[in-house]
Amino acid sequence: MGWAAVLVGTLGASSCVPRIADTEQPTFTPVIDQEATPVPLDEALARNHSRYVDPRFDDHPLVVTEEYGLETSKLLFDRSDGMIIAEDSLEAQLRAASLAVFAHVPMITYNDEIHTEINAEINRLGALRVLLVGDVPLAESSGTYTVFQDPGGREALGELTAHSFSELVVSEPEHAVEAVTRLDGTEPVLLEPAWAPTENVPAGDLPALPVATRRDGQNAPVTVASAQTPIASVANAQAYGADVRYLDQPDPRESETAYVAMAGLHSDALLALGEQFGTNRTLAAAIAEADRAKGVAEEG
Repeated sequence: MGWAAVLVGTLGASSCVPRIADTEQPTFTPVIDQEATPVPLDEALARNHSRYVDPRFDDHPLVVTEEYGLETSKLLFDRSDGMIIAEDSLEAQLRAASLAVFAHVPMITYNDEIHTEINAEINRLGALRVLLVGDVPLAESSGTYTVFQDPGGREALGELTAHSFSELVVSEPEHAVEAVTRLDGTEPVLLEPAWAPTENVPAGDLPALPVATRRDGQNAPVTVASAQTPIASVANAQAYGADVRYLDQPDPRESETAYVAMAGLHSDALLALGEQFGTNRTLAAAIAEADRAKGVAEEG
């Protein structure tokens, strides 16, 4: 579900909801779900505060800068029967993200430097099935958990999940992150890179990838990403149940899209994915500065 759909929320779960200091009602035109959408500031503020957020998230912006998905896996998943590890290529990451979001399981992008940490995360999660997508240098095995290879192709998706996947074509590599934010986990959708279309290959006899339900209980914080965000981080947030908001750029002082997405959240739960958002402190300061420039005041 796109984040335009929740603009009607007005009852704030926060005990300290910002208000508009001036009598004139500002209206912004952010790009939401690829459409320019007029949004009055009071609606943006109400939407950003009209949610109960899981207590695991502190009352301040949290910037996750780790680039392979380990940190978001640890933050968002207490345990998971399934796990996906993808080759560090855009094509493999798009396929892995498609599966991870639908199955509501964590995804990690493989890198030699985090080999030990990946094994530790498999054990922490208690994963029973670990799917390798692309060329990942982990041995297939069975024992405490089963490690097995995705053969690629469309047929394997049905074998892995017992569902038939539709396709969403990603036209250019720079649109990859935005495409992952459009996966909502309710329907099986394969992100198909136009530059490397999926080949039809036999699936063989594959173990099932456990398909779970969303983990957030509809209590995820506002979550934001931009083109520089690691795909694994977006996939993990979407798999958890967050509705990740895609921003044209990360600075709320410079972009109406970014400001409307984060309005009033300088001292509330906010999950920002990627080092381009700065640090917890600098992002909070940027939101507060943007709020002051728009005439937003705190109300206890």
